[in-house]
Amino acid sequence: MKEIKFEWYILYTAPRAEKRVKERLAALGVECYLPLHSVRRRWSDRMKVVEVPLFSSYIFVRCHESRLSSFLMLSGVVRIVYYEGRAAKISQEEIVSIDRFLGLIKYNEVVKVGDKVEIVSGPFQMKEAIVLEINGNNVTLTLKELGAKYISTLSHVEKIE
Repeated sequence: MKEIKFEWYILYTAPRAEKRVKERLAALGVECYLPLHSVRRRWSDRMKVVEVPLFSSYIFVRCHESRLSSFLMLSGVVRIVYYEGRAAKISQEEIVSIDRFLGLIKYNEVVKVGDKVEIVSGPFQMKEAIVLEINGNNVTLTLKELGAKYISTLSHVEKIE
């Protein structure tokens, strides 16, 4: 019996339809990946952090190549992405790398020097601090209550609005 091989393929969607396409694919039981990242958007009365696709109008699906054409019937799917005459494939390692990259940038976009943050894990969990410096994935904080400096990772702090 021949093993059915599932690969990651790329679908091109209508503008700003990525999240709806993901919902429709998930409802069909299709494994899909839509990398999202947080950005600040200004409305007339406020600033808000919203999640937007890392790659506008693209979504990744994991399936057998023979199933790809059926996705063209879904509302919001424009076409299958091709490379050198074949449906473009992306490796599992590349999907993992994108996910890892998103983990690294997640907090850099929201937290900046001078921000008030709450430490969400570690020995000073639930304490407030001020960001003094950001160096890669590390952040230097000053703890308000102790007046001491503390070095943590960006993933262990959350900005206080």
